Order: sequence, then structure tokens, then C-alpha cells
Amino acid sequence: MSRFMLRLALFAAMALTMSSVAFADDEENEFGDPKKSTVVQVGVMSTEEPKEDIDLNDPLVKKLVEASRGGKSSFPKEVAEKYEKLLAKGVTTNASEPSKSILAFASKNLGKKVGNGQCAVLNQEALKAAKCKEFPPYGADKDYIWGKKIVEITKANIKDASKIKPGHLLQYRNAEFSGKVTIPNGYYNLSSSAAHHSSIVRSINGSLVSVYESNSGGVLTTQVGYFDLAHMKRGTIWVYEATK
Repeated sequence: MSRFMLRLALFAAMALTMSSVAFADDEENEFGDPKKSTVVQVGVMSTEEPKEDIDLNDPLVKKLVEASRGGKSSFPKEVAEKYEKLLAKGVTTNASEPSKSILAFASKNLGKKVGNGQCAVLNQEALKAAKCKEFPPYGADKDYIWGKKIVEITKANIKDASKIKPGHLLQYRNAEFSGKVTIPNGYYNLSSSAAHHSSIVRSINGSLVSVYESNSGGVLTTQVGYFDLAHMKRGTIWVYEATK
């Protein structure tokens, strides 16, 4: 939920090239004034030797990536493909209610605009659809509470990612991530920050998390995003489970 910038830098034996896209601040919504910006920077070194045997033509990988891209993805396709293959081996379902209903709502609205397209509105409407309680605070730049707190994730307790399950609702405050992701023909240096954001956990494998989110990359429709808690440098992510 924010202004979002994407930079892709390609390094090789050739000259450095860089492009960037900046998106306007959020429009004002029922949660208050526009929130602070989120920035994502992406770089790739195309000359590094492959470190992992990832078959990008694997039908399973292709199917998962296509199913996940409801809107424009802020991640390079190669990274999304790798992440989807890893996440398919992790936790992708939640048998408990109301988390199942939260997941069903988010999945049904993949590629669609929910309300005014703001990130917190996606979480709020998912709670309503699941007939769950809503909690204060409301208004501008608040740390929203989406139910029963499961865990508070910081750089110091990333091991607690094991408590996160699909259907949990996330609230971010000044979260920053930075790390290298290898692909068959090189690697990406991914760097992102979320000053104030909300999302819904879609799947998880270890420290790698996939989420349903809105207003990411300037896209006001529900899409899929990713982050690796092993790359977390600072900030806080509160994890909630919806309650009836």
C-alpha cells in the first residue's frame, strides 16, 4: 500500500543499464491518509554460472507461475518461477477455519480490484467475507490488528516463521529485505521495503513466504507477492489469525 518503484539493472561485460518506474502515492481511503512508500530494487548479474538446477520449462513450474500472476508482478519471471517451485513443496493449505475462508476469498479475487484497491481493504473485505471480527485501530498510518496475534517477526526471531500458516493476515511496519536469489543464468539482488503494508499469507516454505496483496507495484488488483524472511534486515511483521 504505497508508492512503488522498480529498478532492473543488468550487469555483464556490457555497459550498465537501468530503468525505473515510479507510482503515485495511495489515494486516501477509509483507513486514513495515503501511506508511506514501498521501494523494490532488482538487479541481475547475467554472467554468473548457474548454482541450482531449476528447470524453467517444468510444466509444474509454468502452471504455478501462471496461476500466481493475477496482476503485474513486481518480481522477475525467473524469480517467481523459482519461488513457486519451492513453495509447492511447502505449506499451501490451512485446514482450520476461518483461515480457509480467508484464502478462498483472496484466491477468488486474484486479478480483481477489491474495494478501492488498497492493501488494507483486501484484508478487511476478506475478514467480512469470512464473517470474522474486525479490531481497532483505524485511521491513518496505524498498525492494524487483523485478529489473534500469532507471532511478531523481526530480524532477531526469523525462526518463528514456522508459526506462519496460509490464511494468516500480515501487517508490516518499516520492513526491509535484501538478498541474493540465484537463477540458472545468474542471480538477482532483491531489495524491498514496506513502510506500511497489509497482506494475506498464500503459502510458505521455511523462510520463503508467498502472499496475496493489493496496491503493490502500483497495481490495485489482487496479485501474488513474495518475500524471504532470511533476507529481512529491519522492521516488524505482525502475524494474525482471523477470529469469529
